[in-house]
Amino acid sequence: MVDIAALIIIGVVTCANGPPLSDTIPAHQTFTMASAGLAEHRIINVYLPPGYATSRQAFPVLYMPDGGIAEDFPHIVTTIDSLIRHKQIQPVIDHDTRTVAFPSKSS
Repeated sequence: MVDIAALIIIGVVTCANGPPLSDTIPAHQTFTMASAGLAEHRIINVYLPPGYATSRQAFPVLYMPDGGIAEDFPHIVTTIDSLIRHKQIQPVIDHDTRTVAFPSKSS
């Protein structure tokens, strides 16, 4: 089976060089979480693999810090979903947080 590091490399290369996504994004959940430390709300996207809802097994989690719907999330979860369905990787949960543009510091 392909390991998580290989999956990340495939996803990064695909996202960096691929055409715009035209596929449907696999089923996922999107929610907002307040961050007291950052004094803002963060948008979280979570992909759960097929069979997750009825399984009692623990699943590995892939955390992506730049995973907004307009960023890498669609590419990554489409790749993960396809690899799982073709039994190329074990089922994995994908947790992505949308990137926030921070103001630049002026000197």
